[in-house]
Order: sequence, then structure tokens, then C-alpha cells
Amino acid sequence: MPMHGGPPRTSYIAPVRALEHEAKALLAAAIFLGVGLLVGGLTMWGGVWPLFGANSVGQVAAAVGAISAILSFPAAYVPSISGEDGWHRRHTPHLSRTKRAFDTFGLAVCHGAIILLAILTIFTLMQSVFGDVKFDVLAGSICVGVASSISAYFSYLSGANVSSTSLANVFVVFLVSGGVASMLAATDSRWFDMNLSALGITDGFAGFTFNVTVALSGVIIIVLADYLVNDVDTVFKRRPHYRPWRTRVIRWSFLGLGVSLVIVGLIPVNQSLIVHNIAANALTIIFLFLLVFNRLIVPGFPAMFYIADWILVASLAVAAVLYYPVQYFNLTSYEMLTGSLIFCWIVIFVRNSSAALADGDDVARVPVAPPKRSIPLTP
Repeated sequence: MPMHGGPPRTSYIAPVRALEHEAKALLAAAIFLGVGLLVGGLTMWGGVWPLFGANSVGQVAAAVGAISAILSFPAAYVPSISGEDGWHRRHTPHLSRTKRAFDTFGLAVCHGAIILLAILTIFTLMQSVFGDVKFDVLAGSICVGVASSISAYFSYLSGANVSSTSLANVFVVFLVSGGVASMLAATDSRWFDMNLSALGITDGFAGFTFNVTVALSGVIIIVLADYLVNDVDTVFKRRPHYRPWRTRVIRWSFLGLGVSLVIVGLIPVNQSLIVHNIAANALTIIFLFLLVFNRLIVPGFPAMFYIADWILVASLAVAAVLYYPVQYFNLTSYEMLTGSLIFCWIVIFVRNSSAALADGDDVARVPVAPPKRSIPLTP
């Protein structure tokens, strides 16, 4: 007990840790700024390079930026999950080193892919704005260095602050950016006359991007399952009538969603139509199961959460009718709509679970004043 007057000292652990992460992220940015300048100088020495296209500044910047992100992410993520206060140590001690390595590798590659697509998009826009401008070795090296530095900075901070909500955000950004990039790069301008899976069998960059995007999105869902189950389990344990089977159902359902996406991405229709369709149908069945039985599996959430479930069910039913027998939608439109609904629901589910956990933490942190001793009144 302090002998001096005034309020007791408090420990500002969280701000110090946040400042430490910022300092290390800046260090990573400085390191990869030098790496980018060096690689850009060696690659573009003795010539002039266009902003985008074959043998361009954009290609070099995208490649170096992606590698910077892939290396920076685990530099922050591994200590955050393996230390004494690491998330996995506290909440999922049963996970093997293989599973943790899988999580780390999968998320690092996803961050690298996001950076790759983002830089390519930026340089594509720059090419359309500046036209046929070419950069010499100095200007090109600066572009590569800046791209590499920014990539390392944001990837490190992302690895240091992984949570259910952040993973859901990464999932959406990656899925949308990869899907749009593959659509824009498709060599067959009428691919949508067939189905969405037709993107996966197109030649070149488009098919590769689509399949990798779908497969890595499944990896994100598999990693997300551990974080989400911890959030939901913590919320359930605060409430009466705790049932462990509920969290097991959520874990296996999300693992099923993730594995189905991985199979859909790794096995396109031109390799095995049967396996591809089984995985795609499994994805839909698991999603419908979660929608229909959500109130039983996750009780105690706001009423609007369950109303949104049935709105999504009704939307799926209407979309199915408009596809067949009305035939207003073609198969591609129907697949894009149902896929968008599935992924929107995943984000809604994750955000509501995180909000319930945060509300419980706030309630637990509210100080309760000791009861005042009653003083009898004397006449």
C-alpha cells in the first residue's frame, strides 16, 4: 500500500505495447525501404522502365512489396501467439505447432497477395493517368522502395493485432480484390455466360488469381475459426446454461466452410467437376444449416441478428426462384449473389460475436463501489 498521498500508480501496459508495435513497424518499414531501393536499383540499372506492363516498375514494386509483407507479418504475428501472454497459449493450448505454423504461413501469404493486387492496381491507374511516361533507375528505385516500405509497415501492424474482426476484414478485402482482379484480367470477355467457376479455368493471370483467391480465402476462414470460437465460448461461459456443444458446432461448421472454399479453389471444374461441385454444395449446405439453427446454436444475441438471418434465407429463396424457374438470373448472377450473402453473413456473425465479447469485458471492468454503511439517525 503506498505510504504517500494521492492516487495509486497504474500500469499502462496496453499503450506501451501499442507504441512498441508502432516502433517495430517503423523499423520494418525502414529495413524494407532499403531492400526496395537496392532491389530496384539492381533490377532497373541501365534502362528506362514503363509504369505498368511487362518489365515495368509496377511489376518489380508488386513483387518486392508482396515479399516484404510476407516476411513482415510473421515477425509480428509469431511473438503475439507464442509468448507467455500469446493468444494461442492462453486460449487454445491444445493446438499443435503444425497448426500454428499453418495459420502463420496462410495469413502471411494472404497479406502478400493483398499487397500484390493493391500495388498492381495502383500502377495500372498510374499508367492510365500518366500514359507512356518511363522511369529511370533512380525514380523507379524510389517507387519500389516506397511500395516495399509501406507494405512492410501495414503488414507488421496487421500481424501484431490479429483478432476475429481483423481477420474478417482481411477476408473481405482479399476476396473482393482477388475476385475483381481476376474478372478484369479475364481473356474471355463472355465468361459470365457460363458460371462463376469459369473464371477458374481461364488462361493466364485471371484463372490463377481466381483459384488462389478462393483457396486462400478458405485458409482465412480456417484460421478465423479458432479466434471466433474463443470469442463465442467466452461469451457463453458468462451466461447461465452453458453448453460446450454449441462452440463445437461453430468450430466444425466454420472449418467446413473453410475446407470447402479451399477445395473449390484448388480443384477447378476442368480438373474434377464432381469434386468441385461437392465442395461448392457443401459450402451452401453448411451455410443454410447455420442460418436456420442460428438461434439454437448462438442464443442471447440481439433480435435484429436473428431477423437478419431470416432475411438472408428469404433472399436466397427469392434468388433461387429468379434463377429457376423464372430464369431472370443466369447461373453466374445467382452464384455471385449467393456467395455475397454467405460472406456478408460471416462478417455479421464475427462482428456480433466480437461485440458481445467487448460488451462483456466492459461490464467486467466497471468498478463496483462497496456498499455504504447505514448510520442510524438519532433524535
